[in-house]
Amino acid sequence: MIVETKKISKEEWLKKSPALGIDWGEKRIGIAKSDDTKTISSPFMQITPKEALQKLPNIIKEWQIDFIILGLPLNMKNEETESSEKVHSFAKKLNNILDDKTNIILFDERLTSSAVETMLVGQFDMTRKRRKEITDKLSSSVLLQNFLDLMKNS
Repeated sequence: MIVETKKISKEEWLKKSPALGIDWGEKRIGIAKSDDTKTISSPFMQITPKEALQKLPNIIKEWQIDFIILGLPLNMKNEETESSEKVHSFAKKLNNILDDKTNIILFDERLTSSAVETMLVGQFDMTRKRRKEITDKLSSSVLLQNFLDLMKNS
């Protein structure tokens, strides 16, 4: 079920199960997972969009995921973009193959990838090839952590 952040009940959110963060991209999709208390996010894996709809249902079932936080690309004017439409399409496809217990939340992902890129270049002096291998899963972790912090403070 695709839901808005404001429609999540505290009781439902506090159920002990991990949340999944997804940073969707046309070439790569980053996946992050939280701990059962939804406090800390960790990068998990990076897959292709083709693999996503095949692998995600099994991951979600195995980990008993109730919430998927899917990054929604917005521009600096807080408006949806061409990429936003593709994320909505992916969310609908994912929603169609999941059970009703799994909630998909579209969450503003502005600047997560660029923040990760800046960190990898500036702090770790990482090569472009190596950055390409990990940027999306790190971005999904930043996205998920931002959402976890928002829910914790609300």
